[in-house]
Amino acid sequence: MAKIEKEKTDKEKLEESEEKLKKSEEKLKKSEEKLKKSEEKLKKVDDYIELELREEVIDPENPPNEMDLFADDVTKNVLREVKEKMK
Repeated sequence: MAKIEKEKTDKEKLEESEEKLKKSEEKLKKSEEKLKKSEEKLKKVDDYIELELREEVIDPENPPNEMDLFADDVTKNVLREVKEKMK
């Protein structure tokens, strides 16, 4: 009789462990999906920063004013700092 009781508890423990394993696998899958989405977003940000950091060709007939050049320099410096922190 005690042997039957022990087998039942062992079986119950096994079922509980299998349920926990399933839940853990589901959590892992969700985490992997979140990671993939985050990596895609990070790639987009990185691509945007690269695009913004490219040197612009200045049109000699319509040169930018001093404030525009200063703002561009500040923006590029901030983007460089962000890119360094992302690494």
